[in-house]
Amino acid sequence: MGRRVRNEKQVALPLGSERNSKPLQSTPHFYDLDDNPIDVRGAVVTTATINHPQGCSGYRIEADGVVFVLATDTEAGFAAS
Repeated sequence: MGRRVRNEKQVALPLGSERNSKPLQSTPHFYDLDDNPIDVRGAVVTTATINHPQGCSGYRIEADGVVFVLATDTEAGFAAS
């Protein structure tokens, strides 16, 4: 099963505090992700299931020779199967 943003309101909220009254000026794009890397405008996005009792995903984004990993909620121990 793919992973997907569940709350589309998350991408429609303005950035910053009340002083920033302009909404985010962008067009959101949604991708169904599986275990295969995808290319998003030159950035390679790879997902992985990480160890957490309720399930969790980690993301590796590589672009222009730089790698960013987002793995926010994981438990110590063996990897999820």
